[in-house]
Amino acid sequence: MMIMVFNRLGRCFLAVLLALPLLPLLSPVTAGAAGGPLVYLENGTLHYNTYANEEETNAVNQIPDFSHAGYGGGGVALPERSEIPVKAVLGPSGGDDRDRIQSAIDAVSALPADANGFRGAVLLTAGTYYVPDTLYMRQSGVVLRGEGQGADGTILLGNTPAAYNLLQAGPAPQEVRIEGEDRNAQSGTSLYTGGDNRYIGSINEGDWIKYASVDISGAKEIHFRVASSHSNGTMQVRLNSVDGPVIGEYANASTGGWTTFANAYVLIEPTDGVHDLYLTFSNPAGGNILNIDWLNVLNDLVSEVPQTRQPVTSSYVPTGARTLKVASAADYRVGEKIFVVRTPNWAWINELDMAQYGWTPQAYIAKYERTITAIENNILTVDIPLVQSISSHYGGGYVAGYRAERISRIGVEDLRFDSFYAGAADELHVQDAIVFDYTEDSWVRNVTGLHLAHSLVSLNKWNTRLTVQDSAVRDMVSLVQGGRRYPFAINHETSSMNLFQRNYAQDGRHEFSTSSRVAGPNVFLDSYAINSHADSGPHHRYATGTLYDNIQTGALRVWNRGSLGTGQGWTGAQIVFWNCRTYNPLGTTNDDVRVASPAGGKNMAIGCSGEEQVQDNGGYWESWGEPVLPRSLYLQQLQDRLGVQAVNNVTTPEQRQGSIWGQLAAWKGNGNPAEYSNNLARNQSYASSSAYSSYPEGLMFDGNPATRWAARGSGTNQWVSVDFGTPLEYSQVVLKESSFPRVTSFKLQSSADGSVWEDIPGAAGDAIGSSLTVHFVPVNSRYLRLYILDATGEPTINEMEVYNAPFTAPDLAQGKTYSASSTYTGYEAGRAFDQNLSTRWAAQSTTGQWIAIDMGAPAAVNTAIVRETSYPRVTGYEWQYSQDGQVWTAVPGGAGSTLGSRKINGFSSVTARYFRLYVNSASDKPTINEIELYHLQ
Repeated sequence: MMIMVFNRLGRCFLAVLLALPLLPLLSPVTAGAAGGPLVYLENGTLHYNTYANEEETNAVNQIPDFSHAGYGGGGVALPERSEIPVKAVLGPSGGDDRDRIQSAIDAVSALPADANGFRGAVLLTAGTYYVPDTLYMRQSGVVLRGEGQGADGTILLGNTPAAYNLLQAGPAPQEVRIEGEDRNAQSGTSLYTGGDNRYIGSINEGDWIKYASVDISGAKEIHFRVASSHSNGTMQVRLNSVDGPVIGEYANASTGGWTTFANAYVLIEPTDGVHDLYLTFSNPAGGNILNIDWLNVLNDLVSEVPQTRQPVTSSYVPTGARTLKVASAADYRVGEKIFVVRTPNWAWINELDMAQYGWTPQAYIAKYERTITAIENNILTVDIPLVQSISSHYGGGYVAGYRAERISRIGVEDLRFDSFYAGAADELHVQDAIVFDYTEDSWVRNVTGLHLAHSLVSLNKWNTRLTVQDSAVRDMVSLVQGGRRYPFAINHETSSMNLFQRNYAQDGRHEFSTSSRVAGPNVFLDSYAINSHADSGPHHRYATGTLYDNIQTGALRVWNRGSLGTGQGWTGAQIVFWNCRTYNPLGTTNDDVRVASPAGGKNMAIGCSGEEQVQDNGGYWESWGEPVLPRSLYLQQLQDRLGVQAVNNVTTPEQRQGSIWGQLAAWKGNGNPAEYSNNLARNQSYASSSAYSSYPEGLMFDGNPATRWAARGSGTNQWVSVDFGTPLEYSQVVLKESSFPRVTSFKLQSSADGSVWEDIPGAAGDAIGSSLTVHFVPVNSRYLRLYILDATGEPTINEMEVYNAPFTAPDLAQGKTYSASSTYTGYEAGRAFDQNLSTRWAAQSTTGQWIAIDMGAPAAVNTAIVRETSYPRVTGYEWQYSQDGQVWTAVPGGAGSTLGSRKINGFSSVTARYFRLYVNSASDKPTINEIELYHLQ
């Protein structure tokens, strides 16, 4: 078979090999970095180097394995739609459809599950369904399915002018509801009646209320219905007595009046068992504090099993580890599900200097769900590597068993969610389209959201092994400020092992984000955002273990936000940006990549690029400005763990061949993304030098060879351009001139701004004819145009297609003999030809320096690529050739000024044995990272 083999710079050359279980995007290539890469490929699998966390010296940590994220624990295909039979069918009524849909969901939920755990699907046929209130999916094995996510598909339209969510998936909450008047004892308070409502009032400084024998096992929140006309005073929740331990506190806030009741909540420290609850009140300012109607104790459906804790006795458990030692493993069993819990102390809080923002050790306890796979001498081995080190110096941790009451196999697919809205800043409309709580092994696929205020998909409490894919958010409606526009969000600390892939977002703020303290691993893969108003990444308060893999967005940041927001501080640790890019011409945030690392953690950007690289405290960087291989860390890790079939199960053919940003940019959530090929020119913006009204330039990109663009007035100097909206890499253009072959000379040109154009080396020709494929060195630009120099009549082109196809030309400079005018030790001439961007040739003088290649025999060359990534210093250069290595001649068209991170020089073909890059001038001693030579047909 024929496969592509890539070198470390992402160049690929053609090789004929036996059929091997390797995908093109997973070729055995090392991603170079100064001091050695943190992860590299050798013999077809990944190998890991260890590193020390920030402000630590023990180099024992490694990049964790993220491949367990997603449905079924990674590598498991979502069920085929045909595998889940339709049990209920509805069509739109033209009126309120909420209750009809809910009744159908409830009916299917009452059916028995089949052998695969599915009860059946509710099918909503194409059309618009009005949904004025939230829909609920409460049972496992139920799928809500439409007939397409396009404008002609199934549309769920929220039409109530109120802030609400359209769909909530998860079991009914378990709660203990207590009316305020059902107190068992009190001091100082009074009982009042207002209409049909009874409530407790006259609550002042020093008063208290007792509720006896309340089960708070696993509870994390108590919700209250309260009213107050001011914001003075506090209420504390205590255990067992008036002066018992405080487990939660509420700072009073005005609701607008003493009988204007509103919901409030108190986060409480998890406590097992049945206890007397005491509410105690303080108001140094004097006067009544608030009125209380009722309280709800919300019991957590995932909680520790009492009396199963064992302290971690390892002094240091590194990131990436799967083993840890506990005081006693006698009561644990292989296959048991456990929490691995990190319990930070004040030393850690103070090292990070976060106490000033209200951080406390109790609030930053992190629980990681794992399964025991082996036990030996009190050493536990778990299934998934840890994404956060556990250090005794910073408080250590413990292990405990846990129980979980989740639902599973919930599917939401082939739907479009839309919302009523009253104006661009309106916020009384749909907030989230889909919210998940307490679910596992579930999915969202092929869903588009329009005019939402917050999220298309929000993962809240205790969701694990979910996949959200092939989905899009567009035209968001809200104020552009905090708390809004999080298109794809993990919004609770307890959701882990989730995969978001092949998604599109427009006009968001934090498009691909995690919220406070989210405990990974979680993965965002092969997704695209445009018109960003803030950054993607961990948004605030120390999320751990998130991989951003091939994400294009407005900005990517993991850093110390300090007092921003509500004092958000360090946003995360063990965050990996892999082959990501930032670009944001129409948004309102800087398109930068920013990486910093907190003490005891490490964040990294590998193979990333953007308008600005912000190197901050302790951030780790590899190969800035140049993508590395493997293209996808997640997919390679998945292949290493489960094999090629696992990768095939969860990817599309286009995804396995390379970046799909162009496909996502063309798709924009319109219909099924599978219907969009990797033709980057589809559904973009076009311009031309001239056109007949019946033959506009758009017809040249419509996928229909029977239609065409026709220039008007002349056969010379006519052109058509495509604006991709964002810089895209491409290396192949297909031209079709089947109706009237008239072109006799043309060239392809690229541009960053649509004004200044550069000829693409090797992309010119004479006749086009019925179909012509033009291959060239990969170019990255926002604009591309076909420039017709001459034609026998007014040119007319039927189709133009643009692809990022594998670049197959061999690098003629490889394996040759090299020399230079001068070098430093360790920076010899050969370093510029070793396919490693972290090494370089360095000259000892500023001007008149050169680096040469002896081809061994005369060879034809017409293209050179030079990478001056480490220190761009060259200000004038020319390519030269020689037959004997003594007498040198300038290559026609081979001169220029600056080089920069990647300069493609195209020139007239020259056949010679020797070639050299001659530096006429430089701002300092020139140093070149890599040189490649090609002869392009």
